[in-house]
This record gives sequence, C-alpha cells and structure tokens, in this order.
Amino acid sequence: MNELSPNLGGGGNSILRDKVLLIGVALLATFLLVGVFVAADDYHINPAWVFFTWNSVFLIPIVGRKFKSHWDKPSFIAFFGVWMVLHGAVMVFLTGRITIIYWAPFIALELLVGYFFAFWLFGPPPGRRDA
Repeated sequence: MNELSPNLGGGGNSILRDKVLLIGVALLATFLLVGVFVAADDYHINPAWVFFTWNSVFLIPIVGRKFKSHWDKPSFIAFFGVWMVLHGAVMVFLTGRITIIYWAPFIALELLVGYFFAFWLFGPPPGRRDA
C-alpha cells in the first residue's frame, strides 16, 4: 500500500463507508459549485468568469498530479499557471462559440499541445521515461 491508498480495513463496512463518503463529496462539490454561481449572481459577476476559474482550477488535479516531481521548480509553476489560463480561455471560448459535439477535438488538441510543451521544457515525469 502507498500513502495515497491506506489500508482501510476491508469488509462490508469499508464498502458502505466508501459509498457514503463518495455521496458526501459529490454533494459537497455540488453545493460548492452552485454556491459560487449564486454568489457570483449576487455580486453581479459574469458567470463566464466563474466558469473560467473552475476550468482552470480543475486542470490541477487532472493534469498537475502527473507532474508531481516538477512542482518544486518556479519555472514549471509559471508554465502551469499560463497553461491554466489558456485552458480556461479555451473552455470559455468553446462553450460560447462551438457546438458541444465539436468540443472533444479542441480540448484534446489543447491538452496535447500543453503536454507537448511540458515534456519538451521539463522532460517527462520520473517513471515515465518511456513516454
């Protein structure tokens, strides 16, 4: 076992606890997202900014965890910050201008370009030298 998946006991209680925690986290995320949009409406903030921010932030767990060993480099943090801004801008553009059917190729292209530059500038993460 590694530190990210500790031994939680096993048995039927663990499965029930996992399901309860999953539902709890889903509800928390839902309330948080809805709450942010309600607050943005109260303070007359354009919902596009909220959408931009959440798409930028969600890039961290989706992509950033693959580059754990690079987070101690200021240059990588700056690069990832630029990537987050570009990702948020691409997502706002797609939702406002492009039909949802065509989103996947644009998102794939944006992520491919981001990964390409990350690998080119910083090298593949350790353990991924075959990539």
